[in-house]
Amino acid sequence: MHYIADHYKFVLKTVFETEKNINHAILIEEDMVMAPDALAYFEATAPLLDSDATLMCVSSWNDNAYMHMDMDEKTLHRTDFFPGLGWMLRKELWMDELRHKWPMHR
Repeated sequence: MHYIADHYKFVLKTVFETEKNINHAILIEEDMVMAPDALAYFEATAPLLDSDATLMCVSSWNDNAYMHMDMDEKTLHRTDFFPGLGWMLRKELWMDELRHKWPMHR
């Protein structure tokens, strides 16, 4: 777990603190198979992150996505736990809050 946290910190720090024109980062785990419209999904939901400071991230993963559940592709669900796997974070949240709170393991 510490390795993953350190890796996320390295990636987010590198992307947000060295690239000036980037406002969002999308993190995708290496074994995740993305839907063909995944980037369009993140592009469409980026304004939600920008307009709602109570959102930490937008995720393309749903732990509760079972076939017997309603699969309305126009519905977004809000959760109170970190979804991981494939997610997008805004630069402002990283710079103003998360980078100062991120745990140090090395």
